[in-house]
Amino acid sequence: MRLVAVGLASAVGQLHAQSLAPPEDLTQWDLHCFCINAVRTPHRIIKMDDNGRLLFLAREGISIAALRQRGTRVTDSQINLLETFNMLRREGDVVTTAIPVLGPAQMAPLRK
Repeated sequence: MRLVAVGLASAVGQLHAQSLAPPEDLTQWDLHCFCINAVRTPHRIIKMDDNGRLLFLAREGISIAALRQRGTRVTDSQINLLETFNMLRREGDVVTTAIPVLGPAQMAPLRK
């Protein structure tokens, strides 16, 4: 099965937008998906295990060891699933979120 994900943007909801302190887990964010040719959307996968937290912490790249030091459970199958859905990139021991993550600072001007 071939999965084509055009993009998934994560945006903080109004409650967190007012405080400008986004939660460190994308499962607590509003998820907007533009997956024109996809068989399914990635929302369910983001909610599995610690995937939401992993994707948040990997926004600028982070090593697997650093994720574990921060208390995030990480498995090879989890990383492979996120890579298959084009939500994560891996180079050696470093993983980087491959989807747009727009926090309160980026979303506030767009909401005006």
